[in-house]
Amino acid sequence: MAFTFEAANVDNLLEAADVEISVDEAAIFSESNWLGQPLAGSAPITVTNLGSVNVDVYLTADWRGAVGTNIRMATILANRLHALVEVGAEQPYDDTFVNLVDVLIIEDLPFDNDNSQDVAITLSLEAGAELTNILQDVGVEFDLIFVAFAEAV
Repeated sequence: MAFTFEAANVDNLLEAADVEISVDEAAIFSESNWLGQPLAGSAPITVTNLGSVNVDVYLTADWRGAVGTNIRMATILANRLHALVEVGAEQPYDDTFVNLVDVLIIEDLPFDNDNSQDVAITLSLEAGAELTNILQDVGVEFDLIFVAFAEAV
């Protein structure tokens, strides 16, 4: 017995949309020794939706060892650094720096009115029992990567 089927594909609509965000390019961190002191970025980073649809914005810290620091030591430091991300009154991230990967920080950023949000980032390395001389002269360098994503409607 033969098996046959028929599929109807009707009422489809294909639309194009632009997904584009603008992010301030200025470096916001330049400190080299801030044990026990939280380090806020010198200014908030303004994220602006320049596209034609509302977007969600995700943040990733792409870190690596600074010059003279191997990846093993940089990993120890990145695990002990604390990162706080604030967007307005919201705190979408409050955890270790090493885990700041693909975190939704702005949901449904509009493209027409109020299309900008300020993102404040604070890093801290708290003084305490978990800190030892192992972190002496250890550094990390990092890029903050913002990704805009729009759902198909």
